[in-house]
Amino acid sequence: MIKNTNNIYDEGDEVASDYFITMNNTSFKTDKNGEFVYSSVPFGIYKIKPTTQGGWFTTERKYQVDTYHTNFEIPLHQSGTVSGKIKYDYDPKKVLDFDPKTGGIVINIFQNGVFVQKAATDDFGNFTTFLQTGTYEVILSENSLLPNTYCDKTTHNITVEAGKITTVPAFVIGVKERKMNIKRFGS
Repeated sequence: MIKNTNNIYDEGDEVASDYFITMNNTSFKTDKNGEFVYSSVPFGIYKIKPTTQGGWFTTERKYQVDTYHTNFEIPLHQSGTVSGKIKYDYDPKKVLDFDPKTGGIVINIFQNGVFVQKAATDDFGNFTTFLQTGTYEVILSENSLLPNTYCDKTTHNITVEAGKITTVPAFVIGVKERKMNIKRFGS
């Protein structure tokens, strides 16, 4: 296992010693050389599960074992934590029977215009995810909002740094107000 950014073991890359990895529901710990041995493995496809440890992560990958001695490198990337929330801003006197939805609001994350991953808010309106270092667009999906609600600013740009927590500014959700016709009678 190697710590790098281009998926290839290059000069200057560091081996990942004492790193835990899960392959097809079996966990391993790498040695001081960043290696682990899995003996007597039947031929087939083996899946590496995503893992985050010490500011480094690996993505899910599949590897083909079709020879008696198969070696492969599992690249690690530096990661950071991204957290954010939604909040409602409305006057309860001006809306009809409204119960704010805080869980299940979808947040889509893009990098250079390419979709990276989706996150969703919990029952308290918070979301947390882990991303590789870099810059991203974090976009609230208006399709996941309740009817008669809106968000004026649905996109925030962020920069993720290794081992740090990046806080996305809150997505403020408004509620359309009911219309009232007021008739005034003269005296």
